[in-house]
Amino acid sequence: MSSSKNLDFEKTSFLNKSNSAFIEEMYLKFVNKDADLPESWANYFEGIGEELNVIAKEINGPSWGPTKKKIDIDELQKKIEEQDKNDFDNVKLDTSEKFNFQLLADSNKDSISAVALIRAYRLRGHLLADLDPLEMRESEYLDELHPDFYGFKKENYDKKIFLNGVINRKYANIREILKFMKKTYCGKIGYEFMHISNPDERKWFRDRIEQDKNALQFTKNGKEAILNKLVQAEGFEKFLATKYVGTKRFGLDGGESLIPALEQIIKIGGQNNIKEVKIGMSHRGRLNVLANVLQKSYKKIFNEFAGEFSTDSEDSAGDVKYHLGASLIENLMEIQYMSV
Repeated sequence: MSSSKNLDFEKTSFLNKSNSAFIEEMYLKFVNKDADLPESWANYFEGIGEELNVIAKEINGPSWGPTKKKIDIDELQKKIEEQDKNDFDNVKLDTSEKFNFQLLADSNKDSISAVALIRAYRLRGHLLADLDPLEMRESEYLDELHPDFYGFKKENYDKKIFLNGVINRKYANIREILKFMKKTYCGKIGYEFMHISNPDERKWFRDRIEQDKNALQFTKNGKEAILNKLVQAEGFEKFLATKYVGTKRFGLDGGESLIPALEQIIKIGGQNNIKEVKIGMSHRGRLNVLANVLQKSYKKIFNEFAGEFSTDSEDSAGDVKYHLGASLIENLMEIQYMSV
């Protein structure tokens, strides 16, 4: 038996006279796109393709068999072709609306490249942060923070790119992306957080850093309060440097902004029902924090510089001034207090 006949036999071994009526019924349902046709039969008939003649011959039986209504294979084939043509016409796009696969590929590439540029700023943006008020440092050039590194040409900077919510935008062009990323990561504050291994913690930082409202807007009174605290902090350090020359004091010189920052943290904590704050810190800046945050009196601090320690506690005798702590009950509001 030839291989062709073997193939025909394999495909039609279940097609015999005893079940021809059932098979004919299934095939007619397939031709008529009947929803009742089982999926397995639909898959079978779709797969036989050019072997329609084989099916028809098996169902019709031999030419010398009993007379019955036989399947006209030519008519069925014509009907199938007409049905396929109708299906195609129903989904055929107008020539002006034909899908441009090259355009889709370019769009996907732009989206991927734009996200890579954004990630580069998250990783390296702090290296270009404006942290030099004297402008003595030469500006560094990092290839990965420039659009041309990712294939973007200047003439395409205004092209809209799909971001799907990255940096809180569904669409943005390169100009908008650069403006936002430079403002966020290359301003007066440099953020370095991408080394954090925990993805939830990393996302927590990113979401807060990249909020559009992350640029703080201070009121006039707020600015004056910050200035007063900075003046207090700097004046305290200058006095100690002048009065106690050569004495260890671990000054906060250059980091005076810690004082208004700590005050704000404590204030916000109180507004969120925090009842107690304990501050542990390095030596540098301790005296300034004691004086201007915990409100330890200048008299006590100056006495400690002179070696005159308080007799309130025997444990403090002989210890250095920047090891001696302090506590404060802060009156945040008329009825709310916090222990610091």
